[in-house]
Amino acid sequence: MNFSERFTLLLKNKGITAYKMASDIQEISEAMIGKWKSGKSLPSFENIVLLSNYLCVSTDYLLKGTNEQFDLYKITNYENNLTTDEKNLLRLYRKTNDDGRDLIQETVSEIWAKNQRPKSKSSNTPENEITVTKQMA
Repeated sequence: MNFSERFTLLLKNKGITAYKMASDIQEISEAMIGKWKSGKSLPSFENIVLLSNYLCVSTDYLLKGTNEQFDLYKITNYENNLTTDEKNLLRLYRKTNDDGRDLIQETVSEIWAKNQRPKSKSSNTPENEITVTKQMA
């Protein structure tokens, strides 16, 4: 199986259209995706890395068909079990640059840490839920 066949199969298995991928990855256009699927061209090294991250496969798998796919079935099913809010957060996180991702991780860690304080017995909040309160400036 060559790159275009593997790439096309991955898109099909994940239910990803060229339009969706181009919308999610700013550096990639629908026209580029069409050329890759048809075998008319190959992606640059930078785009191979973007594709492997987006599709949750190794660069080796994309290029040569070797190396496991990180158990694509489990990853796909995990993402299918996310709520709409979780999917939106994940999509936005993936579109954010490294500085933004660092800020998001720090903020979420701070929120999580604040919510580790012992709760009173009368709390109606489930044990695995984190409560966030907005602070007005």
